[in-house]
Amino acid sequence: MKKTSNSGVANLRQEDELFIANTEKVIINAELKTANVEKEIREAELYIANLEKGIRATELNIAKVEKEIRAIEFVIANGEKAIRAAELLIANVKKFN
Repeated sequence: MKKTSNSGVANLRQEDELFIANTEKVIINAELKTANVEKEIREAELYIANLEKGIRATELNIAKVEKEIRAIEFVIANGEKAIRAAELLIANVKKFN
């Protein structure tokens, strides 16, 4: 009976060791999954940051184009004023001839 008791204790110890080993594997696996999730989160954050950077660059380009449009409109307005001044000058010359 003593031998049976010893083998029972040995079996319990072996089961405990297997349980501990499996628990350690589960913990390691969970840590690896957590690390992977954290890596994916970081990748998503970098992707978002790059999108935001692209949006900002686009906004700056739009502002630049709008500024160029205003400059062109200014040139056109000055050209129209010059044409009107020339027309008035021609009309004045014709009036005195």
